[in-house]
Amino acid sequence: MNYLEEKIKLLEAENKKLKKDNQIDKKEIKLLKEQNKQKDEVIHDLDKYNYRGQCETLKLENEELKKN
Repeated sequence: MNYLEEKIKLLEAENKKLKKDNQIDKKEIKLLKEQNKQKDEVIHDLDKYNYRGQCETLKLENEELKKN
């Protein structure tokens, strides 16, 4: 086997590894996008039903009740 054939085999092996890594990266990106979408939906619901404001109000009310 000459130098060029050896080099081609090494490059083909590296190419195969990079393709596999790329597939893994694509799957991770897809998963992260799904998780991000779920978090956005939770935030939307929190804002839609003003749960953040209700939670703050309940915290303040709780503090007042503890004082009495």
